[in-house]
Amino acid sequence: MESDSPSGPTRVGRYWLFGAFASGGTASLHLGRLVGPAGFSRLVALKLLLPQYADDEHYTMLLDEARLSGRVQHPNVVQTLDVVQDEGRLCIVMQYVHGVDLATAVSAARRIGQRNSPAIASAIVVDVLQGLHAAHEARAEDGRHLGLVHRDVSPQNVVVGADGTARVLDFGIAKALQRNQVTTQGQVKGRTAYIAPEQLVGAAVTRQADVYSAGVVLWEALAGRHLFDESNEAALASRVLQGQIPPPSTVAPEVGAELDAVTSRAVATERRDRFATALEMAEALTAAVTPASKEEVAAWLRRVAGDTLDARTALMREVESFGRESATKKGSARLAPRSIAVTAGLLVVPPVAAVAIVLALHRPTTSAANAPLATEVASAPSGSGVSMEDQAPPPDSVAMPVAPAPGDTSPTAQPRTRSPHHPPRSTRALNCNPPYVVDANGIVHYKDACVK
Repeated sequence: MESDSPSGPTRVGRYWLFGAFASGGTASLHLGRLVGPAGFSRLVALKLLLPQYADDEHYTMLLDEARLSGRVQHPNVVQTLDVVQDEGRLCIVMQYVHGVDLATAVSAARRIGQRNSPAIASAIVVDVLQGLHAAHEARAEDGRHLGLVHRDVSPQNVVVGADGTARVLDFGIAKALQRNQVTTQGQVKGRTAYIAPEQLVGAAVTRQADVYSAGVVLWEALAGRHLFDESNEAALASRVLQGQIPPPSTVAPEVGAELDAVTSRAVATERRDRFATALEMAEALTAAVTPASKEEVAAWLRRVAGDTLDARTALMREVESFGRESATKKGSARLAPRSIAVTAGLLVVPPVAAVAIVLALHRPTTSAANAPLATEVASAPSGSGVSMEDQAPPPDSVAMPVAPAPGDTSPTAQPRTRSPHHPPRSTRALNCNPPYVVDANGIVHYKDACVK
């Protein structure tokens, strides 16, 4: 790792790591920024193990999380984008969602004396259930069903985006049939107030455990308060096992009988009495109360947690400002190089550059003595408007060999030379689309006039 300054962000692989904006049991969440060539950048969330948990077991669990959550691709699941190992530290790179976790939003609503409408609660939990169903149906590379179960569905692990979409996050203790890190026998994973009774007694955990947890989340979203408020873990576990859960209408009179029925079925003590799948529960919830629109959810979030959103926005602007300033001030190979070696897995290459790289890699090889300094792009995609004249090489390029046609042994097949001070063949303005050329070694060279 390297630091830009004693008080500045830390460089982790390709990313800049900024201050933490949230912290869980074993890891902290940070804003991060990928700053690439040609002004490319992306805001991300970086999950980093806390120092006291940087042991082999937690290290393996974090790798498991990345491996498993990377198999789930759905709009209602926070996406895992990358994994970085740097100087012994492991970091998961995730999609940054500008929003607020459901626990914070519900607490904020309670503080200002607002209870969530059934339509808002329905919209949020339907999103959660859709994401969970995608996780439950996830398959391995070879098509095998993973049998993935989240096991820690709670308001803290649901982020409601400023766009009105709710997403599930944190598969840190998820369980799969083929999981590398096997859970210790008899060890309870998850927050006791939200886990299913079978998890507490060490019975087999299936997708219906997540259905139970989603039912508790729904109850609390409707009631605007915690379902279980015991501070003593033993008393809390006893209440979960007894299964004496009142319908949400006892706390929120606006909740109708159909919504009560959906909630009660989801949190049934016996697994066979619950919904068989998260999708089945989502359909029943939608039928009980029409979910609010994304715009309505976004407006509700702004109303109850606007201060939190504003604070996150300010932090985002600081991070993005750093990325712009670093690229402008340093202009170094570390942040915004003019020449980039294209390595597998290192950069996302623009489509035209990708074509150029393929062409360069398939050119006939030349001897070291006649190796070209830079080679013009042989062709461009149809309709791109890029000509051979426009693809001028860097000004210090002198020798540009032209490969002879197959079987051509004539002495005329010699390198074309051009003085570095010779004027361009065309008086037209330099074409900066694309703003680079690619040499025979697959190296991208940016045109100076296009990146100033």
